[in-house]
Amino acid sequence: MSRSPRLRLILVPALALGVIALVCLGILLFGQAAHQGRSEALMMAWVLAFVVGLPVATLALAAAGAWSAHHPRRSILPNEGVKIP
Repeated sequence: MSRSPRLRLILVPALALGVIALVCLGILLFGQAAHQGRSEALMMAWVLAFVVGLPVATLALAAAGAWSAHHPRRSILPNEGVKIP
């Protein structure tokens, strides 16, 4: 096994735990802000959208792109010798 797949196997569980911890922390912080009032909850929602939402979305899109690169559904170009209508 080369170095890159071994490193990936080590980092993927750590990354998943980090994302879960980040989401749990965001839920906890939003709950505390909601107890303070509506305006604090709305401000916290904006902050959490950028602090939690963007990193999680970035990681999810990177994972989806890596998965689709290894598992293409269809090829755009037809096989050699086939006429394109």
